[in-house]
Amino acid sequence: MFNLFKKKKPTKPAPPAKTVDTTQDEPDDAITYIYSASVLPEQYQHRRVSIEQWEKADGDIVKKGEHLCKLELENVYGVSIKIEALADGVLEIFKYSSNSVLYPAFLTENEKVCTIYKDADKQKILELKNKRFRNIPIVKPDYFSGTKEIKWESVAGRKKSDSYDTGIYDSFIFFTDDNNWDKLIFTFNNLDNKDFIIFKYPTKDYKLTVGSKISFLFESGEILEFEITNKPHKHSEHSDWGHIFETRVQLIAEELEILKTKTFSRWQIEFAKTGKKITGVIESPDTQFSVNKLAKEYYDLVQREITDYQPLTGKQKNPSDTNPESEECYVYLMIDLTNNYHKIGISNKPEYREKTLQSEKPTIEMLCNKRFPNRKIANSFEQALHQSYADKRIRGEWFNLTDKEVQELKETLTS
Repeated sequence: MFNLFKKKKPTKPAPPAKTVDTTQDEPDDAITYIYSASVLPEQYQHRRVSIEQWEKADGDIVKKGEHLCKLELENVYGVSIKIEALADGVLEIFKYSSNSVLYPAFLTENEKVCTIYKDADKQKILELKNKRFRNIPIVKPDYFSGTKEIKWESVAGRKKSDSYDTGIYDSFIFFTDDNNWDKLIFTFNNLDNKDFIIFKYPTKDYKLTVGSKISFLFESGEILEFEITNKPHKHSEHSDWGHIFETRVQLIAEELEILKTKTFSRWQIEFAKTGKKITGVIESPDTQFSVNKLAKEYYDLVQREITDYQPLTGKQKNPSDTNPESEECYVYLMIDLTNNYHKIGISNKPEYREKTLQSEKPTIEMLCNKRFPNRKIANSFEQALHQSYADKRIRGEWFNLTDKEVQELKETLTS
């Protein structure tokens, strides 16, 4: 194991902190950082040390020499202490910053601060990502009606100690791609034994009215459209954003399944009164992971907590509509000519899907596709291909395939 500090001159900003080996043995595949005040300059050993800011997060891949976090000495100014990675690996944090002037995250003697795993496997990385994007549920029983209310205390690791404190911890917050600070805020709740997607918005940004539509686009080509049918009501206030209003739209089983399994890529709000639209792009794989994670954990939670849980189906909600599961469907292979990555996806209308992707990136081209009699069979085939090339996955449905693998796929999808 390693101590965090080495003696350094206090008269000017310190260089990145070195670490000092202790007598304890550390496994070859991990480096753990342990705090010890004894290695501080003597005149500072009575000062408390706190984590000022982490520059990396749980599950991040770090390179040797990169800065991990910044530390500060209590009531000492002009001394900058940065901790650097001693090896390439994956980071796990045990001591977080508080981002509070009143309540700093002070370190105690021999406290474990973080570990770098030099040979982390996929399971370990997934474990750390789950820790980083932790969802904390609130299950509140109604003893009179015999139902339960399922909400969230925290979503995707959001907490009051975040450096940008929005005051909203139970929802995702996504900003538009034109930097005008408009935002999409949503979460999942179960109320009166019904599944809902909850939309919130600050009145300083915009106002949702009955008839407004919120759409989610996924990399697979599916589009979920939620139309506001209930008049929004005041939920809370925020010091910077003003009044926060919310409304809810009932979720059906098919929509929840897509939110659990598909990669969320873009969103759009269309306002009923003006026809104006605002949009945003979801580019971060971590963000896409956290949306899938919340949808899965929400579904598992209601399965456990709600007696005889029966989600609403599309057929029940719109009995006159054609069931998209019965329509013919295609599994396709596309290429991005800028990087030679390949996309294995599914769509009822692959030509339309190609045009949609080309509107975002003109270098994407369709190579081939295969028709199936219904979406259920096509989805099973697509998932089997994703599993076969899982070790080649870049993100979502994009893969870094060899020429031989591409040729095999072409033969499979054209036979």
